Amino acid sequence: MQRLTRAVVLKQYSEDYDLSVGPANLPLLQPNQVLVRLEYASVSATDIRFLQGHCPVVRALPAVPGFEASGTVVETGSRLKNWRFQGKRVGVFALDSGLPGAWAEYAVVQSRHCFLLNDTITFEQAAGLFQTPLTVCMFEEAIGKGKGVIQTGGCSAVAKTLLRVCNYKALACVCVISSPEEAASLTELGARYILLGSDPDFQAKAASLCAELKVTVAFDCQGGGVAGQVFNAMQPGGVLYTYEETNSVPTISHISPSALIFDKKKIMGLNLFVWFEGKYALQKVQICSHIQQYYFMYRQEVVGVYPIHEVRSALQRAREVGRLGKVLIQLRETPVIKLPSETAKVSKEEAKETIERDNPAFELNKDLQAEYSSASKAVRTVEALLGSDDVEEVEITAHDLSLSSKP
Repeated sequence: MQRLTRAVVLKQYSEDYDLSVGPANLPLLQPNQVLVRLEYASVSATDIRFLQGHCPVVRALPAVPGFEASGTVVETGSRLKNWRFQGKRVGVFALDSGLPGAWAEYAVVQSRHCFLLNDTITFEQAAGLFQTPLTVCMFEEAIGKGKGVIQTGGCSAVAKTLLRVCNYKALACVCVISSPEEAASLTELGARYILLGSDPDFQAKAASLCAELKVTVAFDCQGGGVAGQVFNAMQPGGVLYTYEETNSVPTISHISPSALIFDKKKIMGLNLFVWFEGKYALQKVQICSHIQQYYFMYRQEVVGVYPIHEVRSALQRAREVGRLGKVLIQLRETPVIKLPSETAKVSKEEAKETIERDNPAFELNKDLQAEYSSASKAVRTVEALLGSDDVEEVEITAHDLSLSSKP
């Protein structure tokens, strides 16, 4: 029997988000997969690019979006290593383009994309535990033995997280901001070096700081002339890592040829999905455990939580805040058993159609149905409807369901 879940369903890739909330098919569970009852999912810039068709990960339409979520494993595939997930709280990084995404009440996920949560991490915190913290972990690897960094988009969630990490590790961190108003929040986080990208003397000031702090690593999410000036300002042998493509400024400009020719500087791209998938299973576990252990550094600010049926409001809020914080979707809502207001006797087929139409979660298997404990009798009735040849008629009321057998 095909199993269904309530989900956000994308019909077409478009700038206007051609999506709706309704039932979606759950794939058959394979040996290397787990079924997760999801609680929260995040809405990120990557999710918005996915909806618009600009993301490297492409799913066949109609598709369920979502990459980052949290929940509980309720069923595991047959591989022995997956048993450790049974009944456990997990964070999910749903990267497989061949599976539905994480904006759903239930999701089938590759076990290698699930990570056990510490008891101190809530579902809300875990829903933002991956993209931004993992991006910063990728940065830490790129920094290596470097003594200082400079970053554009200084007030973004990624930049603030990197700033906390640099402060903890006693690394110099120069933050480039877009407006003077952004400086206050960075100062509160302990930023010592803040530059305004629109300052006429920006490159000279950046070059002076990079020389003083021996900065040889830069991270850019903005592009344009500011990124080029940051590149020019770094010390010889420096590397500018660009990690986000922007539609507003799709190129990097103002690059000095002498910086490339004589100073041996480089520009390189960083792709989080490629970097993470390139790690061995044990390395992935270690990285995710590290993020949880040092959550005070990698924590993310939640700026809004919306129920799944308000997904468009969540997207609007995510567009408004941009890279400044996390917007979450609450995926599970209190189940409601919808029954007629008056008593009616209907055939088995009609009852089955009515219940499955109004309560698609009943299509899930017995273990998942147990979640709807407040409607246990309704669940047992549906099971009987689906499996008994003796049932001829079903009586449905606003408060109960009962069966009548063949004489």
